[in-house]
Amino acid sequence: ALYWVPPRWKPAVWFSLLQLDRKQPMGRILVIAHLILWTFFYSGAGDVLINLYLFALILGKNLLVYRLIGKHFAPPLFQLQLLPPSNWIPVRFFVNLRWLPLLALSLWLISLASARVDIDVIFYWLIVDVMLSLASAIFFTYIHELRMRKAYA
Repeated sequence: ALYWVPPRWKPAVWFSLLQLDRKQPMGRILVIAHLILWTFFYSGAGDVLINLYLFALILGKNLLVYRLIGKHFAPPLFQLQLLPPSNWIPVRFFVNLRWLPLLALSLWLISLASARVDIDVIFYWLIVDVMLSLASAIFFTYIHELRMRKAYA
């Protein structure tokens, strides 16, 4: 159910998520990563450690879209026939946003048990996730589709 993706990019997002889930089942990995995050809060770890862990978790999740630009996942000529290069930015952005609700839910549950997390902290990390999702989508589209298009133009 990709109700959160505009119809124009829905087939490409679905295809990308399907390919990614076949090679890298991130659901299990991210659930374990969030359980580790909860353990950090439960054990009273310092804010620096928790912030570094959250940033690494978000960055790692967003860099996973790199797997989608490999020749086995996405042959460049096939990608260019499917969508113009500028449309791959929102496709990869929406692929990265797939796990945003899990982050929001996890931080919300932590906020119920810990006074260290409030609504401002939750929104801060959600904004960081959205910004890193956009940055990685732009970067990987540039190094895959845009660079390839310039080579053949």
